Amino acid sequence: MIEVNQIIKNLIPTEPVTVIKVQALGNMYSIKYTGVTTNKTSTKVITKEQFEYLEVLTSEGEFNFKGNPEKFVMFAEAERIHSAYQFDPLFAINCSVVDPLPHQVEAVYKFLLPQPKIRFLLADDTGAGKTIMTGLLLKELIMRGIVERILIITPGGLTKQWQEDEMGVKFNIPFTLVNRSLFTADPNIFRTANKIVTSIDFISREDVLSVVSNTSWDMVIFDESHKLSAYEYGQKTYKSKRYEAAYVLSQQCEHMLLLTATPHRGRTDTFKKLLQLLDEDIFATDDVATERVKELSKDGLNKFFIRRLKEDMKDWNGNPLYKNRFTKTISYQLTPEEKYLYDQVTNYLTQRKEEATEEKNIHVTLALAVMQRRLVSSIFAIKNTLFKRWNALQGIVDEVNKNPNIWKQRQKLELVDVDNMDQYDDLEDDEKDALDNILSDPKKFKLFTTSKSLIEIANEAQEVKRLYDIANQLYNQNQEEKKYIQLKELLKSQGVIDGQKLVIFTEHKDTLLYLQERLTNNGYKVAVIHGGLSVDDRRAAQWRFMAPDTQILIATDAAGEGINLQFCRLLINWDIPWNPNRLEQRMGRIHRYGQKEDVLVFNMVADNTREGQVLSKLLTKLDVIRESMGDDRVYDVIQDVLKDVSLEAIISSVFDGKESDLDLFLNQNNQQLESEFKNRIEEQQNAIAHSEVDYKDARILKEDSDEKRLQPIYIQLFFERAFCYLGGQYEAVQKGIYKITSIPDILSKQLKESYNILADNLSQLLFCFDKQIFLDYQNTAAILGKVHYINPGNALFDALVDCVRKEFKEEMLKGTILVSPEDTEEYFAFFVKNQITDNRPNKGDDSIANELLSFIYQTTDGSYHSTSPAKFLDLHAPSQFAKEILPPETVQSHEVMSWAFENITLPLFEETKVKVGEDSAKRQEYLRTAFSQIIMDLDIAINEITPMFITDFELYLRTTCKCGYNTTAKFMQFFKRIILIARNNGILIGDPFANYKIRLEKVDRGYLTEDEIKIILKKKMVSERLENVRDLFVFSCFTGLAYVDVANLTQENIRKSFDGKLWIITKRQKTNTDVNVPLLDIPKMILKKYKGKLPNGKVLPVISNQKLNAYLKEIADVCGIKKNLTFHLARHTFATTTTLAKGVPIETVSKMLGHTNIETTQIYARITNNKIGNDMQGLDKKFVGIEKIYKEAL
Repeated sequence: MIEVNQIIKNLIPTEPVTVIKVQALGNMYSIKYTGVTTNKTSTKVITKEQFEYLEVLTSEGEFNFKGNPEKFVMFAEAERIHSAYQFDPLFAINCSVVDPLPHQVEAVYKFLLPQPKIRFLLADDTGAGKTIMTGLLLKELIMRGIVERILIITPGGLTKQWQEDEMGVKFNIPFTLVNRSLFTADPNIFRTANKIVTSIDFISREDVLSVVSNTSWDMVIFDESHKLSAYEYGQKTYKSKRYEAAYVLSQQCEHMLLLTATPHRGRTDTFKKLLQLLDEDIFATDDVATERVKELSKDGLNKFFIRRLKEDMKDWNGNPLYKNRFTKTISYQLTPEEKYLYDQVTNYLTQRKEEATEEKNIHVTLALAVMQRRLVSSIFAIKNTLFKRWNALQGIVDEVNKNPNIWKQRQKLELVDVDNMDQYDDLEDDEKDALDNILSDPKKFKLFTTSKSLIEIANEAQEVKRLYDIANQLYNQNQEEKKYIQLKELLKSQGVIDGQKLVIFTEHKDTLLYLQERLTNNGYKVAVIHGGLSVDDRRAAQWRFMAPDTQILIATDAAGEGINLQFCRLLINWDIPWNPNRLEQRMGRIHRYGQKEDVLVFNMVADNTREGQVLSKLLTKLDVIRESMGDDRVYDVIQDVLKDVSLEAIISSVFDGKESDLDLFLNQNNQQLESEFKNRIEEQQNAIAHSEVDYKDARILKEDSDEKRLQPIYIQLFFERAFCYLGGQYEAVQKGIYKITSIPDILSKQLKESYNILADNLSQLLFCFDKQIFLDYQNTAAILGKVHYINPGNALFDALVDCVRKEFKEEMLKGTILVSPEDTEEYFAFFVKNQITDNRPNKGDDSIANELLSFIYQTTDGSYHSTSPAKFLDLHAPSQFAKEILPPETVQSHEVMSWAFENITLPLFEETKVKVGEDSAKRQEYLRTAFSQIIMDLDIAINEITPMFITDFELYLRTTCKCGYNTTAKFMQFFKRIILIARNNGILIGDPFANYKIRLEKVDRGYLTEDEIKIILKKKMVSERLENVRDLFVFSCFTGLAYVDVANLTQENIRKSFDGKLWIITKRQKTNTDVNVPLLDIPKMILKKYKGKLPNGKVLPVISNQKLNAYLKEIADVCGIKKNLTFHLARHTFATTTTLAKGVPIETVSKMLGHTNIETTQIYARITNNKIGNDMQGLDKKFVGIEKIYKEAL
C-alpha cells in the first residue's frame, strides 16, 4: 500500500515523486505529490491497475540501501561533474582548449566572475587576449546556469572568427552566426536562437533593430566597442547608428561586456557615452565618469573597468609578453612626371576645397579629402577616382538636360552615416565603396561639387578629364612608379625573398589590387584581405598567408582589423593614415602576444609632396623621441599629444600648404616634445585606473586549480562507462580519436529535447578526450573531418550527464553499499547539496545565488565530517570484491541534514550575504555621488529663480532632454512643489510660478479589442517563456489585476464566495483597497494549467516586470499587433473590452479594479462604438408616440 512520505516511481514519466496525500475515489485513486528533482507539486488521478504498478523506492528522509551500486556511482560522478565549478577555481580553463596567461586569469576570476551583475569595460592593451577572457567568462557563467541567451556583436569581418575560432574551437560553445541571408530566411532567429554572433552594422539596420529591440538577453558583448561613437557639440548630442543600436540592447540585457583597447580616445564626452551603456546613472556626467575610472579599491579592483598595460604583462615564468618594436620612416622622391600629376591634381583640389569651406559643404570637403589621399596612394587609385569624377560631372549635364527639375532638388547623404574623415576611416571597405558611388552619382551632384551652373560643371568636367588623361598616360607607361621601386628595395633588404613574411597596409582597395598584381608578377606569392571579400574568403586568405610558401599579405585598414598575425614580424605602411593614432592599431596586428621576434615597422612617405613633408617630419620626430625615451608608448599617446591639432588642421596643411597647428607642434625642439610625450603617457596611464597584475595571486589560483581540477582522465572514464552502460557504441579510428557507431535512445531523446540536436547528425561523429591531440589535429589538414573535444560544455557530453542525473537519481534516493580499498572501517557517507536562493523572479522558479556540493561522512563515534565529492572516485561497487556485504538497517537523514545546515549551509549563506551586500553598497554609493554631482551641475541659488528661469527650464526639458509634453509638465509640477516648500519655510519671497500654468494632455493609453485577444490566444508560441508570458497577460485581461497583485497571488486568494463560485479575494498592494473579482472561465483554465507545478504556493509563473514587458513586445510582434503591448495594457483591456463593453456598470468595474475614485476608472474604461450600438438598440421603439405626432405634422 502506498503511504504518505514514501518516494515512488512510475506515477509520472519524468521523475520519482514524494507522496503527500493518497485518497481513494471508488475504483480510482487521487495522489498529491511533489517531484524529487523539480520540487513541483501536483495531483494525479489514476486507475486501480496504474496504482498497483507504482513502485516504492524508499521513504522521505530514509535510505534502505537497495540502490544499484554501479548506477549510484555514475550518478555521483555526474553530479560532481555538473557542479565541478564549485571546487575547481579555474573550471572554464580546464575544460577549454586554451592556456591562459596570468592577466587573463586575474581579469575573469578576480574582477568579473565574483560580480552579481556584470556591466563591465574590458580595456586591456591590444593583443592581450580579450576574446579569450570573454570565452572563459561565458563558459563559467553558462556552467553555473547564470546565462543562457547571449548576443555577441563584432565588426563585420570578425563574426566568423568569433563564432568558429574563439567560441567554437577554443571553448566548445556553439553560436549561430546571423547575417542578412539567415535573417531573411528566419526573421524569428533572434528569438529562437539563444547564442548569436552578428555584426554591429547589420544589427544597426532599421529592420533588424526593430526586431532585436523586442528581445531580451542575459549577456550582450560588444567587441571593438570604441566604434560605438557618440559625442556632444554645444547643446546637442550626436549618436551614430551603431551607438543607438548598442543603447537599445543595453536596456534589454542583464549583463553587458564592452571590449576595446582604445576606450579613452582623447574625448571625455565620447568616453562618458560609452560608459553610460553600462549604467546611465552611475556615469551621469563627464566629471563623474572621469573620477569613476580612476577609482581602485584596496584590492586594486574597479567594479566597472579593468585596463592593464602591455608593459605590465608577463607569462607564468615572469618573462615579458611583448617583444621590442622598431619603426623607421622610409622617404622617397616622386619622379618629375609623378610630381607634375601630383601638383596638377592638388591645385584642382585646393581650389575646390576653398570653395567648399566657404559654403560649409562638408560632403564636398570629404570627397576632395578622399581624392587627395588616393593621389599619394598610387597612380592606379587616383586614375580610377578621376575617371569616376569626370564621368559623374559629364553625366550631370546629360541628366539636367533630360530633367531640368533635378537642379532644384534637395539632396542628402543616405545609407552611410558619415560626416567627417574620422567617421570615414571607421567605415568598412564596402561602405566606402557605397559612399564613393553616392559621391559620383550625377543625381547627387550637390554632394560632391560646388559648381553653380551647367557651364561651371562642364568646365570642371573638362578640367578633371585633363587630369585623368595625365594619370592614365602615366599609368600605361612601361616604367614602374617610384613608390613601388622603393617597396621592392625594402623587400630585398628585409629578406622577404628568403622566407620572411610581410604585411602591407593600404587605405584603398584600388591600391591593394594594384599591389597584388605587381607583386605577383614579380614572383611573390601574395594573399589579400579587403572589404569586398566575404567573411569566409577573408579567413581563407589569412590561412593562405600562414602557409609556408605565401610571403606577403596586403590588407586594408577596415578588413585588417582584428586579425592576429603574430607569426609575422615585418610591417610596411604603404599609406600613412592622416590620423596617426591608426598606426598603433596596425602595429597591433603583429606586435602582440605570441610574437617570437622583434617587430620592424616601415612607414613610406614621398617627401616632395605636401602631406609627405608633414607626415615625414612627424614620423621622424616620433622615431627620434621613441629612441631617446626607449618607450614604445609614443605611438599609443600620439592622439593625446596631438589633441589640440585637429584632423581638419592636418588636411588644411596638406591642401593649402599654410602653416597649421600641426606645424607649430612640430617646430618644438626634441626636448620639449619628449617632455610632452612623457606627460601624456603618464596621463593616459592615470586616465583609466589600471592595476598591475598580481602574479602571486594568479599563480596561487592556478596551483590550487591544478590540485583540485576535474582531471581529463575522469571525464574520459565517465563518458566511456556511462555511454556504454546506456547502450552506446564507438570505435577508435586513430590514436586518441574515436567514432560513434551507435547512440543510445535515451541520449538521442535528451539531445533533441534539451539541445535541439538530432541524433542522426551525430552518427559517425568523431571525438577525442585529450586536449593536445585535439589541438594537434586542428593544426593539420583535418583529413578525417571535424573532431569534437569531449568535455563539459560539449552538447553530447552535457546531454550524457543530464541523462545519468535524471535516470539514476532513484538509486541515490535508496542509498547503496560501496567499498573503498583505502578505508579500514565501515562508515555512513552522505551526498549533500547546499543551496542559497534569493527572491529574484527572473526565471520563474527560485533563483540560486550560491550552492555547494558536499561529501559528508560519519565516524564510529557518531560525529560528522565533510570532504570533497571527489572522494566518490575511491569507492567501488561490492561486485568487484569476493566477500559478500550485508546491507545495514534503514538510516534516517534528519541528523546529517541538521549538521550540514549548521556547518555548511549557514556559513555559505553568510558568505553569499556579505558578497551581495558589498556589491549593493558599492553601487548605492556610486549612485548617491552621481546624483549629488547632477544636483551640483544644476546648481542655482533658489532665491535667484525668476519666471524667465521657469520658462527657460521648461524649454530645456523639451529640447535638450527631449522630454514629452506630459513628462515635462510632471517635472514642472514637482519643481513647483519645491518652490512652495521654499516659500512656506521663508527661503523664497514671491512665487516665480504665479503666472505659469501647468496643463497635462489627455493620453489614450489604449486597450486590446476582442479580436486582438483572440489572435493572441490562438497563436502558437515558439517557446515556453512566451507561452507563460501570454498566459499572465491574458489572465490580467480577464481579472484586471496589476502586475504586483498577480505576482503576489497565492492559492489562499482563490476562494468560493457567497454564490458558491470561485473569486479572487485580495487587496491592491498600491492602495491597500479590497479587490474582489469573480473568476471567468479563461482565468480558471490558466490557473488549472499551473496548479501544483510552482513553488512557494504561487499559482502563476511570474517573472520580473521588466522581462515580462520585454517579452510582451515579442508577442505583439509575432501576433502582428501594432499596439504598445505592456502588462498595464491588460488592466485597460479588462476595463474596456472585458467588462464595460459587455454591459458591466462602470461602478462595478471601478470596484473590481480597486480604484478609490471613479474618475480614475474613466481613464481606464473606454466607451466603444460597439457598446453605443448595443445600448441604443431598440431605443426607437420607445418613441413610437412622438414619431406619430411628427408624421401628422408633415
